[in-house]
Amino acid sequence: MSKADEMFEKLGYMKSDMLKFINVEKWGEKFYNKNNLVEISFDFEDKEIAAYCEETSEAVYFHMEELQAINEKCKELGWL
Repeated sequence: MSKADEMFEKLGYMKSDMLKFINVEKWGEKFYNKNNLVEISFDFEDKEIAAYCEETSEAVYFHMEELQAINEKCKELGWL
C-alpha cells in the first residue's frame, strides 16, 4: 500500500474495487468515503482529480497546475 493510500485510509477513505475491471494503470484510481458519500478519483491519463459528493451530485476537476497553485497558496497561508 502506498503512502497516499495509507493517508486516505486514515481519513476514512477506501480504494474502490470497481476499477479492477478496467485498465486501472491507464485510467486511474478511485477512493470513497461511505460516511460522507464522497468519491475522489485520480485520472492518470489527463492528470485530473475529480471530487464528487453524492449528496449534491457535483463534481470538481483540477489539473496539476491548479493543484500546484492551490498548494502554493496553502503554503503562503501557513496551512502546510
